[in-house]
Amino acid sequence: MKCTQRVGWNSSERIPKTLIKESRFFSIKVEVFSDLADQIQKAVWQEKDYKKIFKQLARGESVSAYSLEPQAKLTLFKDRVVIPSNHEIQLDILQKFHDSPLTGHPGHEKTLKLIKRDSHWAGMNQIIKDYVS
Repeated sequence: MKCTQRVGWNSSERIPKTLIKESRFFSIKVEVFSDLADQIQKAVWQEKDYKKIFKQLARGESVSAYSLEPQAKLTLFKDRVVIPSNHEIQLDILQKFHDSPLTGHPGHEKTLKLIKRDSHWAGMNQIIKDYVS
């Protein structure tokens, strides 16, 4: 599967085209976070920085920009799932969003945009750049 299709009179001209519908991206997102929800929640609980925030949220206290997703008990930052600094979890997310046949190996910017839409972790821009390069 190609990331671009040749179009126009000049066969060397390329115009990037999205290969899958938005609903497919949503399916990938749901799969990623459903599969990893327990691991993410447990790993966030272990991290010193997030442990305090998670405890405050669990007690019903307000924490600026953070909230708790009640069903999966995931910590959210500006409505995005907080991903711990766990390399295995981050790698799993990167593989599902970048290496999936459904996404067609998007570049750094597109992968960052896809992942950043629904998740957050410290240093994600550089980690995604290193992974995609």
